[in-house]
Amino acid sequence: MLAELGLPPRVVAADVSLLSAACAAADHSVRVPPCTDPDFVPTMVEICRQEDVRLLVPTIDTELPAFASARADFAAVGTLVAVSSPEVVRIASDKRLAHDHLVRSGLPTVEQAGV
Repeated sequence: MLAELGLPPRVVAADVSLLSAACAAADHSVRVPPCTDPDFVPTMVEICRQEDVRLLVPTIDTELPAFASARADFAAVGTLVAVSSPEVVRIASDKRLAHDHLVRSGLPTVEQAGV
């Protein structure tokens, strides 16, 4: 679809190691601090601004809370982050919370031991 619009797709990978598989497969790679580092989000926002990234697709679960909390920062530079809200990320990352949410919502789910 991008090619049809005259926009060639370009993949920019960001990782703590430039030796990662993602970096090897990308058109351009950048090294970033770990997602637990306070500089992670500002670094990623700046990369998105510099590289004119329009869609950021997180691929590591541990990064989701940081990206979810900073969606507005990315939007300010024109980047859409493919991530749920912080609350949804919090629920989905905890099996018991997810189970409780499904039960409260009336959705079918498996039984949990000890519940």
